[in-house]
Amino acid sequence: MRLTDDQREALQDQAKAMSISESKLIREALKTFFKPHSTNVSKERGWLVLDRWN
Repeated sequence: MRLTDDQREALQDQAKAMSISESKLIREALKTFFKPHSTNVSKERGWLVLDRWN
């Protein structure tokens, strides 16, 4: 099956959007995983992960 240029472009855009949202998803999951339960997210944005274990 051959793709037209429009179809190929649409697929590339879709793949780009997916890879962006995928890395965002992983970041969010990590943030949630490492987040101490009592702090709110805006406060802990600049923290290093290691700081949370001290």
